[in-house]
Amino acid sequence: MEKLHADLCFKPALELRKMIKEKEISVEELTRSFLERIEKVDPKINALVAQRAEAALKEAKALDEKQEGRDAPLFGVPLTVKDLNETLDMPTTFGSRLLKDFVTDFEALVITRMKEAGGIVLGKTNTPEFGLLAVTDNKLFGATRNPWNLEHTAGGSSGGAGAAIAAGISPLSQGNDGGGSLRIPAFCCGIYSIKPTRGRVPWAPVSHEFWAGIATNGPMARTVRDAALMLDVISGPVVGEPYGVPLPSEPFLKACEKEPPKYRFAYTTSPPHGEVGPEVKKVFMEGVKTLESLGHHVEEASPDLTELQDIFMCIIKVNTASTFKMLQIPLDMHDELTSNALQLAIQGFDISGVEYNDAVIQARMRSAQIMEFWQKYDFFLTPTLTQLPPKIDEMSRILDYEALDWLAFTYPFNLTGQPAVSLPCGWSEKGNLPVGLQIVGPTASEDRLISLSAQFESASPWQDRQPG
Repeated sequence: MEKLHADLCFKPALELRKMIKEKEISVEELTRSFLERIEKVDPKINALVAQRAEAALKEAKALDEKQEGRDAPLFGVPLTVKDLNETLDMPTTFGSRLLKDFVTDFEALVITRMKEAGGIVLGKTNTPEFGLLAVTDNKLFGATRNPWNLEHTAGGSSGGAGAAIAAGISPLSQGNDGGGSLRIPAFCCGIYSIKPTRGRVPWAPVSHEFWAGIATNGPMARTVRDAALMLDVISGPVVGEPYGVPLPSEPFLKACEKEPPKYRFAYTTSPPHGEVGPEVKKVFMEGVKTLESLGHHVEEASPDLTELQDIFMCIIKVNTASTFKMLQIPLDMHDELTSNALQLAIQGFDISGVEYNDAVIQARMRSAQIMEFWQKYDFFLTPTLTQLPPKIDEMSRILDYEALDWLAFTYPFNLTGQPAVSLPCGWSEKGNLPVGLQIVGPTASEDRLISLSAQFESASPWQDRQPG
């Protein structure tokens, strides 16, 4: 029975939805399977920071009794949400000791949309304090470990979400990405993520723009189809949304069934700063060859991604200071706050309005220059990260967010607002760690990115592999 439940927990969300619809399994049985999996596995990886087992089972029973609405996109599918997004019945701690009991009187719209689509929220996933690190560790809950190798990080800031999917705790996880925070854990945990086009997925009701538009909510899943399904559920404009992203002509899920045309790809293994590790480069180039074998034209070229660090960090620092001000967090709580969050806030308060405005203007100007590259190429390929995930006890070397070398290929496309995906393309020889490939598309090209990802997934499948 235990193996049956474990196998069930590694099935795609779409398959689970079909099993429920055809009454091969009840929603309550499925929910109990995941709760049992959580109880067994999560103490090892520390992916979840809050659970709602009793409420989830109550909702599951109600769905089993429901006769209408069983065609809802996520009907009966368990999922997890990130501890940076507001929930009504669980604390929203932002990974901070100072907010361990903080409960909002509203719910993030992305969570509401998943629940209205029939999804069952199992709990909230771990994140670094205020989402400000590329690894998931904080003073309140501790570090999230990589399910493939417990000595290594699961990445961040959506590291709890990535680990939950890889470990079979959740088939779908909501995360967000302000400098790579969906794609980093996707790389580290061997799963798939989509950073949508700026404005595709709302931050409502708390905000209609977050971090000057460089941060977005997005889906994380084991399969491309599951991520497309989730993107269909959480995307769509709200009143007051400032970007006006064109609506897709059909559901993103349908794009998975379309054979993509032969595209023109550029790729690089030369980041704007830092360097790509030999194992990452080797596996990435195997992924490039896979795309070439599928008939796409691939050549080495890159847009100019240099001199973006100061612009990016200025926006992060000022918005961190703004968060501290909004939540009334004092700057003298040295023992309670992580040094990274505290230093970013302190530096943010010292930046003038003129300096911040100039950084935002520069971000827009440089983004326009970068996006001209897609006039010549359809898509751009990079390793998602430059190095393999570090060990938990070595994470201090990347805890300073100004050390951006590890994220050299991710954060530039938060500035441009372009959609990007990270998909598994192989494994390191040492440590049994995944390596991910990033595909960056032009604005509003999620449908083509999803179609390409599904093609790559068929040619080089990863979804059946499970951590030991």
